[in-house]
Amino acid sequence: MNRGIEGLRLLSDNCRSLHRTLLLCSLLFTLFLLGIYLVYPKSIEVLNLKVTDFILASALAPESKLDIVTVAIDETSVEKYGQWPWPRYRLARLLEKIATGGAKSIGIDILFAERDRTSPQLWQETFEDDFGYVIDTSNIPPDILDHDIYLANILSKGAYALGYTFLFGDTATNQQSYAFHPASLAHRGGDNSLAKAMNFHRADGVISNYKVLADAASGAGFLNGTPDIDGVLRRLPLLIEYDDKVFPSFALAVLMQFRHHDTLILGSDSAGITRLALAEFNLPIDERGNFLLGPAQPEKSTRFSATEVLEDQITTDVFKDKIVLVGLTAAGLTQEYPTPLSPSNSSLDLHKYSLESLTSDLYSIRTRLFPVWETMISLLLCLLMVECVIHLSTTWTIIICMMTVCCSWLFASIIYQGSGYLFSPLLPTISVSLSSCLLLILKFYHFQQQAREDSGETLLLLKSSEASLQSILKTIPDIVFRLDINGNITFISPAISKYLKSPQPLLGRPIFELVAPEDLGKAQFHMNERRTGERATLDLEIRLLLTKELGEQEETRRYFSLSAEGIYRSNGPAPRNFLGTQGIVRDITNRKRLEHELIHAQKMEVIGNLAAGVAHDLNNILSGLVSYPDLLLLEIPQDDPLYKKIQMI
Repeated sequence: MNRGIEGLRLLSDNCRSLHRTLLLCSLLFTLFLLGIYLVYPKSIEVLNLKVTDFILASALAPESKLDIVTVAIDETSVEKYGQWPWPRYRLARLLEKIATGGAKSIGIDILFAERDRTSPQLWQETFEDDFGYVIDTSNIPPDILDHDIYLANILSKGAYALGYTFLFGDTATNQQSYAFHPASLAHRGGDNSLAKAMNFHRADGVISNYKVLADAASGAGFLNGTPDIDGVLRRLPLLIEYDDKVFPSFALAVLMQFRHHDTLILGSDSAGITRLALAEFNLPIDERGNFLLGPAQPEKSTRFSATEVLEDQITTDVFKDKIVLVGLTAAGLTQEYPTPLSPSNSSLDLHKYSLESLTSDLYSIRTRLFPVWETMISLLLCLLMVECVIHLSTTWTIIICMMTVCCSWLFASIIYQGSGYLFSPLLPTISVSLSSCLLLILKFYHFQQQAREDSGETLLLLKSSEASLQSILKTIPDIVFRLDINGNITFISPAISKYLKSPQPLLGRPIFELVAPEDLGKAQFHMNERRTGERATLDLEIRLLLTKELGEQEETRRYFSLSAEGIYRSNGPAPRNFLGTQGIVRDITNRKRLEHELIHAQKMEVIGNLAAGVAHDLNNILSGLVSYPDLLLLEIPQDDPLYKKIQMI
């Protein structure tokens, strides 16, 4: 009882020790991973960005609140009207047709940094400067004599937004000295503390449109993007600071023109997310003014070739009350930009994607606090895995680990789909997987060490028990043996040494080799016995070819008493459970000799008793023959003739 209680106490202490060890190792390992994650080395950051791309791509985005149409100067247009750049009067006609269709805002994703070299007026000036030859331009209508002025007149009559490019650092050496259409930035509630906390990108220069065109357009926005560390555009700056003013992005400028709002309101919501309000749109931005692009919008047939518009192959009603983006998509005319949704996007596609994200009901939000939340979740999951490793089997632990990883990805997708919060399941996946592997290894090592200690103690106990058993067997004069299922000797006690020098030669040999030939049939029937209990063989007399005198050369048969029974597995006697036979052999040769002597003595005693009885009966008969002559001699005189005859008797 006390030994059992002591065993339970040791087992409980062992479990507590394992729990503490695994908990400490899990905490240290998880904190190590969290430290790497929070420090955000480049490899982890790139991997994390790929994970959020997957969450973003798997989300179903609601349709944009606005209809956005793109008009592309594609390969067909270039083939039809010649290589780019086109004369700006042709581009002006394209824009005029779009405006005639009733478009509410037209964004032109083309930078007109210089004068149009195809203008007749510029030809005239060039020929006059270079060759002194004056070209007659009197037959050319004055409104197309200068293509830039012609385009400027078109721009001044509609809701057009041009694009320009900010320069940063060393690239700002060739900057122009003007940029246009800064944003009016207000602060919600009149509190400008948030504005002071913002750290917008600060430009050092700008490449703007030709001044005539820039002055004519009613709106403008920068075309710059902010690629991540892997070169993919996942976020676009909505505001950039230049010359102590704040300027909107191209997509934001188009949207402001569409809503006829010139003022942006900066504030924060109840969750602490910085928002840039424009009409009904509350755009989440980070402290740098970056807006995170959203999921892909459902595909629509909203793209037209410039050729289709110029040749009136479509009705201009398709542009009514819509945002129209005009840009280059022909190969070699536009730069390609990778986004989470596609590795190659033209500038026109990128700005369309930006507008769709700005006008969607699902905004992507990921702030600096998100890694902290992911860290806390990972820590809790790792603590959960500690309990699983301790209390569950390895199989169940692996299953729960896989389920936890899958659920973290599923929950990240569900949370993003419902709220736009872009959590990354990368850290929970890595921490749970690696932590589970580490804990299982430590658990295995712990139990292996415990098993070694237990096996060492068990081995000592086994050796002690074996020594005790050998000591007991040495004191038993009888021969204890064990046979396999074929009747071969697998064990024989040291008592056999009284008849043989060593028991080793007998191991593996059939026991029937030791049986005298006259008892072999009886031995084969009883010695390899399968029966147990009351039906087992008991005190079977058998003769074995063993001699007690080691120096004796002649074969001697000694008498032995055999008791044997079958050995079975723990699930009971059955043919398939039979393991062999065990038994004990007792030397009864001396007893047999004494029995023979006793029988001989008993025989002699019977003969003696028989002889004594016969002699007694004969003596009774002869006593009269001996006694009566003596009595007759007393009565007969000596000279009687019968005297000598009776005396002779």
